[in-house]
Amino acid sequence: MPEPLKLEQEIEALAHNLGVEIMKPERRGMSHKDVLREVLSQQMRVPIVVTPNAASPRTGASAENGSEFIPEYVAESAPAVRLKVKQLLDLAWHEGIVKAAREAEKEGEFYLNALRDALAEKLYEQFKQQGLIK
Repeated sequence: MPEPLKLEQEIEALAHNLGVEIMKPERRGMSHKDVLREVLSQQMRVPIVVTPNAASPRTGASAENGSEFIPEYVAESAPAVRLKVKQLLDLAWHEGIVKAAREAEKEGEFYLNALRDALAEKLYEQFKQQGLIK
């Protein structure tokens, strides 16, 4: 049975899928950040697996928890909500995006969207620095 992707592999798959999606004609006119949000939504809902012989990723994951990328609507929420979103981000950085998404789903759609938006902000900046997107 294939093993779940590690964070670095999840980010590499995300970068690849983003590159493919950006090139699609129906994505013309969309910001790269919006395309990234859609790709993240797809990846968070459908677990991606890799066979043991898969190539090693090129893109490294940041060890930072990314809490500075909390969306404004979360930052303006109650402290308990902010804390939960930060915990979900921490889970994403340490145990993977899909695992964090599963936990967010248990909390409700708001948390899943907040996780996606925070990840999109953080990864957008990372991908931009790496020259993967404009």
